[in-house]
Order: sequence, then C-alpha cells, then structure tokens
Amino acid sequence: IFAPLLEELVLRKVPMDFAKKYNKQTGYDYTIPIAIVSSWMFGSIHNDWPYQHVLQGFGGFLLCLLYIRNNYNYWFNVLAHAGWNIGVFYILPLVQKIW
Repeated sequence: IFAPLLEELVLRKVPMDFAKKYNKQTGYDYTIPIAIVSSWMFGSIHNDWPYQHVLQGFGGFLLCLLYIRNNYNYWFNVLAHAGWNIGVFYILPLVQKIW
C-alpha cells in the first residue's frame, strides 16, 4: 500500500513536475532525460534478480508516460502502480496455482 504512494511521489511526481516547471521556464524539454533517470532509479530499487533492473526500469518509464498522459495526475499513477502490484503479488500466483 505504501510503496506505490512513496515511489510515485519520489520517482514520478517530484521529478516530472520539476521537468514540467523548468520546460516552461527555460524552453528546453527536460521531460525525457528526467524520465530516463527516474526510471533507472525505479529499476535500481527493484533489482532483485538479473535483468529485473531493466524490466522494472522499463515499467518505470511507462509509469512516467502514464503520468504525463493523464495530465500529471498523481493519484491515477498510484492506483495504476497499486493495481500492478496486486496483480503481480496476489492475482498471478493465484492463477498459477489454478493452472
């Protein structure tokens, strides 16, 4: 429950809002570089097994795109992130037991 709240705040909302603010002030688009760094950090904290860093980093990048696409809506991303976690940790193991 708390991981999506904290991760979306620290790794999506703060950096992407920073990019949005400074894009307007400087005229340079910081969105992609900041999304890449944020995604790399997201992958780094989820580095449990080989290639996890890359997969989670890609997921983090998709969450950055989702954040932008949904008009920088923090709560939408928290729900999407939480839904993903529920699917991976609870629904997928249940489906695997059934099959």
